[in-house]
Amino acid sequence: MKHLSKKILKNLEKEKGEILEEINTDIPNYKEIEDHKEAKETMKAYLEELINEVETAIKTDNAPKTQEAIEEA
Repeated sequence: MKHLSKKILKNLEKEKGEILEEINTDIPNYKEIEDHKEAKETMKAYLEELINEVETAIKTDNAPKTQEAIEEA
């Protein structure tokens, strides 16, 4: 999930030239969470939030690589 988050952010920055301030780019460090289930839930929640924020940011723009990364996630 961390890899998918990074891929979305990387493609967004390439296609838009920047990452908007309202997009949370602070990917949680799941390795610091001892409980595997909690770590997985934390990453899932972050990825879902990131997808919603990015889709809102690109809904009127042409960002095919970013959209492709979102669909993969």
